Amino acid sequence: MLLRGISTLVNLKREINVTEQELDKFIEAVLTNEPFIQTYSIGTLKIVCQSPNSKDYEELGALSNKDEFEYAVIKAVLKEVSINDTIIYEKNDTCTDWKTYFANTIGKSPLQVLVLEKVVYFYNLFVKLLQELLAPDFFGKTKHTGRS
Repeated sequence: MLLRGISTLVNLKREINVTEQELDKFIEAVLTNEPFIQTYSIGTLKIVCQSPNSKDYEELGALSNKDEFEYAVIKAVLKEVSINDTIIYEKNDTCTDWKTYFANTIGKSPLQVLVLEKVVYFYNLFVKLLQELLAPDFFGKTKHTGRS
């Protein structure tokens, strides 16, 4: 419901065109078995998103047909938000009431719209990159495999 409300407000849906830098970073994450992490800086604001982990996928799978799925996406991919190097939000996998945690950190100001816009972009980018990963020629068309 939160993402739907925000996306209706500012029309966050957009076409994702993967840059070579994003693809290279994703390939590196795949080949090194590390999370795919993107950092978005806007002035003194820094938003860090990362690919979901196994626990996140389990929660997303359990919620895929419910309104709670949107909250699970935010919880899964939003790693950190800071202003002037002061962390105002940090992913907390042990939090029992994530909605309240989000509401009490960045969810109480218009900043949440900007943060959620980056979360939506990252999520759509990650989904598109996963589709690329599943393509039969994914590794063959990368410079990381030694082939052009």
